[in-house]
Amino acid sequence: MPGFLVGHRELMANMEAHTFGVELNYTHKSARNHLIDSNYRKLRWGIAFDYFNMGNATVNGEAYAAIINAEANIRTRTHSRTAFRVGTGIGYLTRRFDIHSNPKNSAIGSHVNGSMQIMFLHQVTVSKRFELNLGLGVTHFSNGNFRKPNLGVNMAHLVLGTTYFINRTEKDQKQRVRFFPKSGFEIAASIARKQVSIQDPTNFTIGIGSITYYRPKSEARNWRIGGDVFFDRSDPYEQFQRESAHHIKVAKMTEVGLRAGHEFVFGRVCAVTDLGCYLYKATDTKRRFYFSIGLSYSIFKNVVVSNRLKSHLAVADYFQWGAGYRISDSFLRKSK
Repeated sequence: MPGFLVGHRELMANMEAHTFGVELNYTHKSARNHLIDSNYRKLRWGIAFDYFNMGNATVNGEAYAAIINAEANIRTRTHSRTAFRVGTGIGYLTRRFDIHSNPKNSAIGSHVNGSMQIMFLHQVTVSKRFELNLGLGVTHFSNGNFRKPNLGVNMAHLVLGTTYFINRTEKDQKQRVRFFPKSGFEIAASIARKQVSIQDPTNFTIGIGSITYYRPKSEARNWRIGGDVFFDRSDPYEQFQRESAHHIKVAKMTEVGLRAGHEFVFGRVCAVTDLGCYLYKATDTKRRFYFSIGLSYSIFKNVVVSNRLKSHLAVADYFQWGAGYRISDSFLRKSK
């Protein structure tokens, strides 16, 4: 995957370089779940292991990633198909910012990072077992302000490869399985960790409580509306006054938001995108609107774990990790 590391901020101009990557992707053509496969025709599921040489061994280093992905069919012809692939996972970057040994890396403050990837692919069938892949992709690494700096790394690249099918026989679909109520409420709690600056690397733990009402648009999609309460001591914190961080009043650290959004349902997995607006926040440091994007996974019936990247426009705030419980709204529809 030949490409280019894009310096999307002026501070990153010295990091721009030609890159090269390779990927091993294991793909399955069916989820073996009728509820999923009947709503996402010809969807492919996979896990990819990526390696990138980021062009500058001293400053940028190398990147390794494991990415879970879903590949949706856009257009199918007799011997070819066009598809869109999206994935998220975890990455390890060998070089990060260090004030002494690597001050020129202004993009990444930690070795371990979140990874996101999108690709547009054109796939041509060569034989019963082989398929050629041509396309364009973008791979992103960042840590959600877990450790500063966090400008993130973006690599745009070509995709040139081949797929070998071990077995092209479709297995029988399992019966429909629903892992949570069709419509209802989700009550959740989450936690996050962040830093506010390179000069003052104080760590802050953020607590989040939320309630969400979801209702189906179709078997595969839900509309969502809900509210969040954030307890974030980093916002009113005065830099270099570490002792003051322990004496911030609850009213100063509390933020209340209202949000609405959408989720794609892939059986146990939901891909969530929300847009929120603060109804109350004690300072004007953050913008009025915030975005939340991520995944939820049903580990047991009605019990979900989740990760979200919260941001204000293009500025990441933090990664949050949480757990919740979904309950049916059937009690609202019962006759009195």
